[in-house]
Amino acid sequence: MAAELTREYVNRRECEAPAHVLFPQLRQIVDRYLRERVRPLPPAETIDVFCSPYYGWVIEHLRDAIKPDISQGEAPIVPIYEARRGPGSTGEVDFWTSREVREVVKSHIN
Repeated sequence: MAAELTREYVNRRECEAPAHVLFPQLRQIVDRYLRERVRPLPPAETIDVFCSPYYGWVIEHLRDAIKPDISQGEAPIVPIYEARRGPGSTGEVDFWTSREVREVVKSHIN
């Protein structure tokens, strides 16, 4: 888990820390999370968290919860806005879908 999280953080543009610095910190976070937050119900065991879908859920949870320590001078993560881009539309969506097209009167997308 720590290796997966390290890869994700290192691949971010705003990440300035090298992997060999991040990994030990993330390893401690993962170990603590598994020790303090994971409570398997018998017959399950803690190691079962490394199976799907639990593994993905824990990775998502930790990724969303880990933030820079602003008190230690780490830069906060700020969103990147495309200020020069006009309003979007579904015409810019670039993927295929297998669903058939249906006419609608009202839609949360309209």
